[in-house]
Amino acid sequence: MFIILKPVFVTTLFVFLNSIVTFAQQPATAKKECVSGNCINGKGKAVYPNGDSYEGDFVNTIPEGFGTFYFNNGNIYTGQMSKSQFQGKGKMSWKMGSVYEGDFVKDKREGQGTTTSADGSKFTGTYKGDWREGQGKEYDKSTNMVREGIWNGSTLVSGASVSSSSSNGNILSNAKEAAVDANIVAKKAQIATIMQDAQQKKTNKERLEPAKEILQLQKDLVQYLTDAVNGNDLSENAKSKYKPIIETEKKMVLQIEHLVKVTAEAAKYDL
Repeated sequence: MFIILKPVFVTTLFVFLNSIVTFAQQPATAKKECVSGNCINGKGKAVYPNGDSYEGDFVNTIPEGFGTFYFNNGNIYTGQMSKSQFQGKGKMSWKMGSVYEGDFVKDKREGQGTTTSADGSKFTGTYKGDWREGQGKEYDKSTNMVREGIWNGSTLVSGASVSSSSSNGNILSNAKEAAVDANIVAKKAQIATIMQDAQQKKTNKERLEPAKEILQLQKDLVQYLTDAVNGNDLSENAKSKYKPIIETEKKMVLQIEHLVKVTAEAAKYDL
């Protein structure tokens, strides 16, 4: 019987991904309970069924203007909003300690901004679609600039290492590790965003394509981490840090592959 498969994709995959959601935002149409103030047209506080909450400006029941989102995983966004999306100037603080301050477009880091890692190292420059894109600079935790140039993702495609510091032989490795951490967060944010879109679909046939996209992104994440560990930019300590993460993400790939198969089978029967 395939009738029971109708909610499988949404409910099961959401459980798998809930712990990695970063700043994929609740859609404007998401149900919420107003717990204080004016959540229609004014300032108020609303709580969502998954435990997220928003406190700030509302226009026609939708977060619009300026406010703060508190995510159930400990992450916090404060800044400008448009149609329930992060749009304009804002600050995103991750539970793990990293902070981004700068421009947002449709929930993603886009424009000028600075990401500071928990250890104090940072990147400041241009972002597009959550990724480094264009001119930027990397600094170590002692504020020494270590790399400057044109970026594409975590890769410096035109530029050079510029630090003259000789006291820390691991500066470049630390900068690369910070970039890997930031890109893991960005990739998981992409996955979570698509997951939330899939939740709005009514049938497994509609959910199948986003499920496949999530699977591909998860595979890309494993490949990205594998390439980082097999490269020459990371210290041995950093490589040891990422190896167990790779194994965990590989298991996630297998779980999502299974869910894609189940969703595809259910879609055959229009469930």
